[in-house]
Amino acid sequence: MIFNQSVRIIFSIPNPGSNNNTILAAYQKDTGALRIIQSPSDAKPSQNVISGTRNGTPGPQGSAGPQGPKGDTGPQGPAGNDGREVKIFEAKDEVMNPDETLIYNIYTVKPKEPVYFEILAVVQDQNGESLYHHGEFAWYRLDSNSPRMTVLGTPVNVGEIQTLETFHDNNQIKLKVTNTSGDVRATYIKIIVKFFLPELE
Repeated sequence: MIFNQSVRIIFSIPNPGSNNNTILAAYQKDTGALRIIQSPSDAKPSQNVISGTRNGTPGPQGSAGPQGPKGDTGPQGPAGNDGREVKIFEAKDEVMNPDETLIYNIYTVKPKEPVYFEILAVVQDQNGESLYHHGEFAWYRLDSNSPRMTVLGTPVNVGEIQTLETFHDNNQIKLKVTNTSGDVRATYIKIIVKFFLPELE
């Protein structure tokens, strides 16, 4: 069998001292003997230099294996919300003068749209005095009229340095925080409003 210089062979013989994937060999023309060499200059005049690769070319992708067994059931995920939308209003170091008010727009009621609100509010001043408020309200607007409010249970208020009131301005539902302490207060306010729109049959 006769080889020439264009022949490429995949060798499984390691090539000590080589830092790449190429293997060089000297091919003896008259006997066909091969020997590994480090560089083309190592070949004798009676030999041709041929090259190959250590790893060869990748074979075709195999077929997919059988499906594995069913895994264990994972841990239960966290509970989802109760379906109500949430808005959060927050103000830090808000300076309020005596009888000054801060007003937050929380919702615009559409005609013939009922909406239910749960309001949680914490108002705290620099002296550590605080107001806690919790209330639930239902609003309904007839056609183009202003919305009407129904209080669902008596709102809970703990603390007297501020007051919190829910009211409407035309079709806007708003919250009003008033400094009733008689002093200038640096106030932290956090109001969480949860609301949902029930479907009418």
